[in-house]
Amino acid sequence: MHFKKNSHIISISFLYPILILFVISCNSNSKNKLNSERLPAIDTIIDKAGKISFLGGEPALKFIDSATYNKKFSTKEKIRLFGYLSYLYSKYLHNIEKSALYSDSMFYLLNNKNIDDYSYEYSYSYFTRGDVLFDQRKFGEAYSYYYKGKQVGVAFYDSATLGEYSYRLGHVLYLQGKFNEAKLSFMQALELWKTATLTFGKYYATQEIISNIGLCYYKANQPDSSLFYFKKALNYIDNAEQNYINRKELHNAAKGVIFGNIGKVYEKTKQYDSALTYYKKGVIINLADGYEIEDALINNIHVAQVYGIQHKYDSMKNTLLQTEKWLKKSSEYKLANLMWHKQMWQYYDKTNQTQQAYTYLTKYTELFTQHSKETISINSINIDQQVEFLESKKAIEVMQKESKIKEIYLYGSILLVVLMSGFIVVTLIFWNKSKQNIKKLQQLNNTIQHQNFILETQSREKEKILKLVAHDLRTPIASIAALTDMLEEEKEKEPQKELIGIMKMACDSSLKLISEILESSSSTNKEIEKEMVSASDCLSDCISQLQINAAEKKQKFVIKPLPYAVSLYVNKDKMKRVMYNLITNAIKFSHEGGEIHLKMEQHNDKSILISIQDFGIGIPDHIKTNIFNLNDEAKRSGTKGEKSFGLGLTICKDIVAAHNGKIWVESTENKGTTFFVELPLS
Repeated sequence: MHFKKNSHIISISFLYPILILFVISCNSNSKNKLNSERLPAIDTIIDKAGKISFLGGEPALKFIDSATYNKKFSTKEKIRLFGYLSYLYSKYLHNIEKSALYSDSMFYLLNNKNIDDYSYEYSYSYFTRGDVLFDQRKFGEAYSYYYKGKQVGVAFYDSATLGEYSYRLGHVLYLQGKFNEAKLSFMQALELWKTATLTFGKYYATQEIISNIGLCYYKANQPDSSLFYFKKALNYIDNAEQNYINRKELHNAAKGVIFGNIGKVYEKTKQYDSALTYYKKGVIINLADGYEIEDALINNIHVAQVYGIQHKYDSMKNTLLQTEKWLKKSSEYKLANLMWHKQMWQYYDKTNQTQQAYTYLTKYTELFTQHSKETISINSINIDQQVEFLESKKAIEVMQKESKIKEIYLYGSILLVVLMSGFIVVTLIFWNKSKQNIKKLQQLNNTIQHQNFILETQSREKEKILKLVAHDLRTPIASIAALTDMLEEEKEKEPQKELIGIMKMACDSSLKLISEILESSSSTNKEIEKEMVSASDCLSDCISQLQINAAEKKQKFVIKPLPYAVSLYVNKDKMKRVMYNLITNAIKFSHEGGEIHLKMEQHNDKSILISIQDFGIGIPDHIKTNIFNLNDEAKRSGTKGEKSFGLGLTICKDIVAAHNGKIWVESTENKGTTFFVELPLS
């Protein structure tokens, strides 16, 4: 998992994915209980992605896309996920822009979040931003974010976070050639991580830190101490790997790196046969498994270098030519390429082939100059000055906050005095006018009673008008119903009878609607009568009734009924009214030739979910909240100018509510609308 990060090209590297899992586990021991909660779902996804990533960044990314598709995650889970994706894009896909984008997203999620509740997430986001800036060679800015991450850790007594800071500080110091200081930082990180629960992340990070301490001793010309720590790291792996037998490739990769480091020690102490043995061990592991290619190439170049020291020039050349095949496969192996050109120059120089030696020396000089510029860039950071500056900045911020608090207290005290004075004055004024106010209150009470009487009178008048309108509507519709009865008795063709039946059904429905209006206008609130009704029959009756309306606009119903019979305890007529209104709306607001999808499914063991979906003009956002209320803004004309009175959805809402159901809408303007009705099964 993430073997690139274990490479000892400079023998120190951020263990991003390992640290992600390690620090998550460390948080379970944090004194901040709010941040000690485990998030196993996202932890598992990151862990599995890490196992896949040795195949490359793309397979890991595809797994994450699949594992997180259509799932909802908390803010803390998203922070972990975005941090891992930032790492993945930077270190495997070499896309710094996207890596930075995910880092920015972490801070966006934390906007207005209380640092007391999200202390780990804040520190993790700071470290991730620092890592992105480090990759962009913005070392000074990177260190300031590392320091901010440390500050959060100090504030919340989070040893894992402080360990991460010490690890990164050691990395910077190592690159600057300050090996003794780097060693102390790595030792501090190791000590801070001792309190963490034993996990794979903790184990893998620990062996890396032990190896890094050995490297610091090696660079400080203390080969005995260096060899002690390298062998200590190997021993640590041997003792711990039995607990993680399914991570064999990682154990081997780690050993391959350490073998190469031991080879360096033996080469420095002129024990060349031992050096060759360990270099070749490192090459065999990492080339065979394909995990740490550049590390293997560097070890192979060291093998060639030792052959050169032993004057075995044929072996030296053959080894360098083997390495060249791998270097041609990728332009990523910059340090290996630099070292290879140096050894090619050395080979041709030692074999007195001056022209070829000059060619490789020229290329080596060019690569070395480029490498030196990067080294100079990181050496431009003065850690002590950075710490002093950031500490001073922090102290200034604290003083400003204290000053602000004192200022608030001062203004608060002044305001309190003013308010108390005003309260006393107002109390005296009201006491003097209390008798007048009581008299005015009595007058106002009389006025309110009179206005209530007028409102009641107006309400009765409105009720009377409503009854008159309904009564006048009943007569012509009743006549239509009578005529359809007469036409039905005539011996007409079968299709005509069907149409007449549908007309009669429409008239009956209209009469029942008028009855409902009259009933709703009465002062009594009778409970609606219910019975067991086939859910599919209700829907199919409305579809038959509205088939002609759809045909007039060349629209097509796409129906997905329940595959089995289900009955609902409802008022059949009222429930048909709901479906009728919703399907009518779909026809009205759909374009000519469009489709209307009618679907019925058992949502769970307790309810049926009905959806009516169109692909018409949709509902603008500014009127969505009013469509179920009597509101003029919600009235709109259909796609062919059909008129709307704004009553249908209000009736639907009241009927569904009377059945202990739910009705809601999802709509996008110019793309379509879906109404959902959920009804209990009993």
